Amino acid sequence: MTPVDICRGEHHDPRQSVWQIVDRWCRNHHKTLTPVIANNGAPFIIVFEGKDRMKFADWMTVPDQNAVAAGFRLARECVGLVVAGHWPVAWLSGPGGIGKTVVTKNAIAEWKAKSLEPVFANPANARELLAALKTAKGKRPVIMEEADTIFRSDKCLNILKIATDRRGTGIYDGIRVTAPLIIATNAPLHDLTVWDKKLRPHIEALFNRVSPVTISFDRRENWEYACYLGLSTDMLRWTPKGQTISAVTTVRALSWFTENMNDIELLSARTLCNVAEWMTILSPDALESKLNSVCRPANSNRLPIPFIDWQTVVAEMIDVRRSMREAARAA
Repeated sequence: MTPVDICRGEHHDPRQSVWQIVDRWCRNHHKTLTPVIANNGAPFIIVFEGKDRMKFADWMTVPDQNAVAAGFRLARECVGLVVAGHWPVAWLSGPGGIGKTVVTKNAIAEWKAKSLEPVFANPANARELLAALKTAKGKRPVIMEEADTIFRSDKCLNILKIATDRRGTGIYDGIRVTAPLIIATNAPLHDLTVWDKKLRPHIEALFNRVSPVTISFDRRENWEYACYLGLSTDMLRWTPKGQTISAVTTVRALSWFTENMNDIELLSARTLCNVAEWMTILSPDALESKLNSVCRPANSNRLPIPFIDWQTVVAEMIDVRRSMREAARAA
């Protein structure tokens, strides 16, 4: 965290809203900050606190400070407990495209090494859920992605209560429904108000046994983590077909992703990688169409746009990677 910056007694246009003043201050001072309005008797005070990430080295500290990174650490731990047999289920919640599927990859590899082929399911109703659990025969793991539907069905919830009750029979309608479970959804499981009021007691009962893990829905944190992944991995080096993404295009993609963070529907590494690919292979008209396709309708809840000199950050990234390659060759 940077020290607190205080903006006192600066000249402000009285026609501007507080958020317009905050946004202008952030841009003028090259800050990426969250504004908090304070009132201690002074005519006008804005207190700014936040994280400046002006250098490549600053971006490499994201895992230690970012809410999305923290959510992934907890998710991996919980999935590991399911693999080890300590927990019956891992509930994973987070925005679409954030990377929940990646969390399960190591678990799948461990299960396959034990000759336990996972059952992949996306049940639309209780019958399909029961069929997946029946296939598991009490041993094979069951992985459900985008499983929002099961939280809207009392029958599905009742089946899952039996499946996750470690002191129960594990039998529903003559079928063994216990199995190692990983259940992921794009819905915010930490907020029960999004679900039908009549179903909340069932959901609460499930979460009293094993608490869900929510990977942050905070858009600022989502944007930051996506940029970190782009900088710390090879995601922005090549397209999926192996075509090189130039440094100029990487800067352009990161800049667009930042400048449009309030308008992009899913602030994920997948979206950022798609943008870099499109900027590499598409014509200007096709590119404009594709970029528009990942944006949502304008909304009033807009965050201040971070000021990042991406050209400098990417240049530093390239230098670091070159130094690492040279050190590896010399070793």
